[in-house]
Order: sequence, then C-alpha cells, then structure tokens
Amino acid sequence: ATIQRTLTYVMSGLTESLKVAYLPKSIRDINISSQFKNFPQAIGAVDATLIPVQKPSDRENEGLYYSGKHHAHGAKVQVVVSSDGFAIHVSKVIPGRRHDAFLFRISGVDSFMKDSIKIGGTTRAFRPALLGDSGYIGLEDIYPELIVTRKRSKNKELSTEDEQWNSRLHSDRVLVENYFGRLKSVFGILARPYRGALNALEDVVITCICLLNMMLKANPLRKQDAEESELSSEATLSMMLDSPGDPPSSKRGPKK
Repeated sequence: ATIQRTLTYVMSGLTESLKVAYLPKSIRDINISSQFKNFPQAIGAVDATLIPVQKPSDRENEGLYYSGKHHAHGAKVQVVVSSDGFAIHVSKVIPGRRHDAFLFRISGVDSFMKDSIKIGGTTRAFRPALLGDSGYIGLEDIYPELIVTRKRSKNKELSTEDEQWNSRLHSDRVLVENYFGRLKSVFGILARPYRGALNALEDVVITCICLLNMMLKANPLRKQDAEESELSSEATLSMMLDSPGDPPSSKRGPKK
C-alpha cells in the first residue's frame, strides 16, 4: 500500500509537469498553423474515447464503468484535437457508463475556449467553432459554436445537401479519430484492459496524451498538413471569427 501511494504521488507530479510543457493553459497559448479543409473556422475536433479497464470487483463500480455502447468496461476521456493534430484540451477521466454529451458539459471546454479580441477599438468576445459527431447534438445551449452531424428526423430523410455536409464534416473531424488511433497504438496500456488502480488512471491517460503531443512534433498525424494548409495566426483567427456554422462558399442547409 505504501509503495502504491508513493507511485501515485510520483505519477501525479510527473503528469502536472507534462501538462505544463505539452498542453495549453488557455486558448491564448494555442498556435494554429493549419486549417481544416472544409470548416477552416473551427479550431479543432472534439470526441471521447473509451479506455478499457479490467472488470471492477465491486458491484457499484462494475455498473458505473460498463459501457452499453461498447459492451465492455472502461473509462472515458474527451479530447479536443486542433487542426494541427495536437491535443489542446483534455477532460477528466470518468466512468464509461456516461454519455459523451455529459462529459462535454462537465469538461470545462466551453469556458476554456472563451476569449476576447480588440477589433477597431472595440473588444469582441468570441469562441472558436468545434467539430463534433452526432453525440454532440443538443449542446448548443452551452456551446453554440459546435458544428455537428445532421441527423434525419422521424418523418424526413436527409437531403442531398445534408449528406454532403456530413461527408465534409467527417472528412475534417476524422483527425480526432486518427489521434486516438495513434495514442492507443503507441501506448498499449490504453488499448488493453487497464489493471491498475482506477484513481490513478487519469494521470496515466493525461501523461500518455502529453507524451504523444511531444512525439507528434517530429512525426505528425498528417505530414502533408504542414505543406498544404499553412496559414498565418492572423488569417486563422479571422476564419474563427466568421460564422461558425457555415463552411466557406456554401449555403446553410435546412435546420435540423
């Protein structure tokens, strides 16, 4: 027990040091040098992933950590991956039973992304758009700038324009899925059932994310991004201040 507590303490200190070095403290620490192809006004794509854990021995945690969607026990973490391919915001790690929308609401990403800028002598508040899948529908009350998948209604199929919207959105937001794929391929501890203490899992996850951010500087998710999507910080910021829901040169589709 003493050894476990010591290891947990050391791990916590390491995690905090890595967060300072490889995760931004605020939106002002984020430097974007590339943009999404279809939604350049978005700063990043958001998603959650399940970290598999060994089936808890106690009944309460067994239920809390069981994900009905994945039919497995696990814990969830939400990550915002910038258009550059780096994690720029990481949530707490929570039991896998919870939905992505719940995690988004408690993650603090809405306040993390708030900022203001002076334009023509006037201070203007803004928050950049984020790309999300269908799990983030209905969160406009806390993050109106979310750009999400369009779903068909009970009595109406998706229009051709809606299908094209979804295709463009998936093409951009797949970056966050690529990030999770790289994370779990590099750090196998996050790909197979975790057997350690659950109260130490968050430090393990965040440490791995920080280390991956470090590694991606030398080996980016998409090497062509640096060549094809170079933008100055000023140009990218201008994109972010545009209407968050509309890709350039396209009309807004019918309301969902």
